Amino acid sequence: MRPFLILLLLVVLPVGAETLRIDVAELAEALNASESVGGDLNTEPLEALTRALLQRQLEQAELRFDQGELIFQRAYQNRLVEGGCNNTTVRDMLAEIRLLETSALAIEISSLSQPLSVRLRIQAELTANGRARQEFGIRLGDCQPLASDSFDFRASGVIDGELEIQLSLNPQTPALDVVRFAPTLAVSGQLSGRDIRVQIEDSVLRNLLEDFIEDEIRDALAPGVVEQQLEALQQSLQDRLAAADAATIDLQLPDPDDEQIASLYRLLAGQSRLPLTVDYLRDNRVVLLVALLTGDQQAVGDLLTDAAGCGIAQTLQVELARQPLYTLDAGRCLAVDPAGQSAQFFADALCQQPIDFQTSDFGDYCEIVLDRNALGNAAARPGQLGQWMLSAGNTLDVSALSIAGLQQPYVQRLRYKTTATDRGVCELEMRIYSPHPAVRDRRAVLALHGGSWQYRPTGFVGLEVMATHLTNAGYVVFAPFYRLLGERDGPMACNSVQLRDVVDDGEDALDWVLANGDQFGASGAPVLFGQSAGAHLAARLAVSRASDIARAALLYGPVDFADFIDNLQSGQVESDEALGIIETVANAPLAALSRDTPVVAANSLPQMVAAGQVSAPLFLLHGEMDDIVPFSQSVRLCNALSGDAVAGPAPFSANLISQRRVIACDASGSTLHLHAQGEHAMDICIAQGICASGDPAGAQAAADSISDMLVWLAADAQPLLSADDSAGGGGAFVCWLIPIALLGRWRRRRLSMD
Repeated sequence: MRPFLILLLLVVLPVGAETLRIDVAELAEALNASESVGGDLNTEPLEALTRALLQRQLEQAELRFDQGELIFQRAYQNRLVEGGCNNTTVRDMLAEIRLLETSALAIEISSLSQPLSVRLRIQAELTANGRARQEFGIRLGDCQPLASDSFDFRASGVIDGELEIQLSLNPQTPALDVVRFAPTLAVSGQLSGRDIRVQIEDSVLRNLLEDFIEDEIRDALAPGVVEQQLEALQQSLQDRLAAADAATIDLQLPDPDDEQIASLYRLLAGQSRLPLTVDYLRDNRVVLLVALLTGDQQAVGDLLTDAAGCGIAQTLQVELARQPLYTLDAGRCLAVDPAGQSAQFFADALCQQPIDFQTSDFGDYCEIVLDRNALGNAAARPGQLGQWMLSAGNTLDVSALSIAGLQQPYVQRLRYKTTATDRGVCELEMRIYSPHPAVRDRRAVLALHGGSWQYRPTGFVGLEVMATHLTNAGYVVFAPFYRLLGERDGPMACNSVQLRDVVDDGEDALDWVLANGDQFGASGAPVLFGQSAGAHLAARLAVSRASDIARAALLYGPVDFADFIDNLQSGQVESDEALGIIETVANAPLAALSRDTPVVAANSLPQMVAAGQVSAPLFLLHGEMDDIVPFSQSVRLCNALSGDAVAGPAPFSANLISQRRVIACDASGSTLHLHAQGEHAMDICIAQGICASGDPAGAQAAADSISDMLVWLAADAQPLLSADDSAGGGGAFVCWLIPIALLGRWRRRRLSMD
């Protein structure tokens, strides 16, 4: 009866992140795809590995697929069934066991560092046809034959059973380019039901033989016997796994070229709390890949929150000069560079305007960035609120438009909003970046960070770099933190909110800047700036509060949820990251969403604008290779400004001719920059040749667009004045900054990322 149990030999299956169920037809389809998948890391490597393991085990078990059904088939000849003076021999038999469609597999997997639990619910159909010979005799010393009879027989029926296999892959890293799996397993199960009938033809003892064979089947499938056979099966499988040709499975990793490093960056940037560098990704490549392949989120999290790794990010820094502060020395008011110094500082050359300045270094920067309860939380380090300081984040040269040669801004942390939730009191931080604490009559920029509405650190890296560009163009930058969706980041009191709460924070931040901006030298209607999720929040304000702002720059923003879900539901966008983001934002599965879903309708801005809703002038920047937020989002908003989200001046077709296209959206000056090679976060680079804007030519085109954006934002601004005349020698430091936006091309680094 061992063939009845061999069909249970389904050791591994294509896997997913949660519990999967798969029927026999799906399993056949998965195996058919395995040859084209192989071990290529550009496919799903873990799925390829498990398919290969499954194929191997099926072949060893003599199982095969036929038109989507799993079949075990074996032929027998001259098999002695019962010995003695009365014996039965199966001369020929063909036995077939076919899994019914009602059979199902369930896999539970949290991490491949932990055992995979594979449960198999079996309903199998047995058929066996053959011819047997029975001999009758009497024992008189030796057996004396009396008679013999040959007959045809048929057995058929159904078997119900359950099997659970615990498979451990035991990942190892024996070399820098190899991940090795050494699988072990444990088997348990039971037969919960059986109904098998035997039919015999042309035998004088037909009824007796039928009863006899059916009794033999029942005995062979008794619980104790099944348990013994399962133990034997487990031992047999363990022996096979221990064999020289099956003891381990090696997954060869590709060489760590720039493309792989860029892929790792794209995969990890959203959840990293530290500024990722090429060196850090190369040094930890194997560990990261093993952790990702095995689903070991703890290992990934440890690497992405490592203080040493954050320290390595110092290699991204460039030395920037600063406008001086002043201090008294022997009765004289002297201009000094405050970096690294502790003294009483003044904002003016007469030493009459004292300021509270706190020195800080890169270690302080890492300490805050790596603490999910500190970054953006005004309740953390309350003694620093209201102090001017220098942030290392403003000196990280990770922009397609290099910050080399610019001046480092001063920054101050403040509390702009306190709100009570059922999870505690959330105190939200506003950071103010200024060319100098004494500036006056500057245009304010309300800058909103990205991060899928769920993260702060990586979105804020890009924002601080852009703040350096903006302050050098003469602006005062107000960068608020907002509450977050989900629980992946931020203090508990400030996360697990709905999107409407995040939008409310954006509204309150704008109100705060309008009410308090003059205290930091800002005047006039502010302009808006946002990247990714921050661009969405800025777009909401540009449409709902158009009369309160001057202009808005939106970089690769998800501004049209209706178009977003249309693309996902139709399969035009297949990014798992994009799917996860929209389902988190909507707090519902994709299948449950439609254009009429409230959160979708409220965040489909092109439809509102095309219907007549007034918008502030917009600068839109988007990459055509963006697989997280499709560039059709910005195209539709550009077109909507001219009255029709579809039939407007901006094209939906890919650009096959040039690096970028610049499209005038309407008569108010709104403009769209589309970049042929641009991916998400296309304004960010982490090294030469590793940019989200593509190759060096693509990075140059991205730098051109950022320069154009800086000029565009200032197009209708008031004249930008110097600092207060009382600042003396430090007062004229801004006069030459605006031309930098026009001449920015001379200082671009040809970088590429993501």
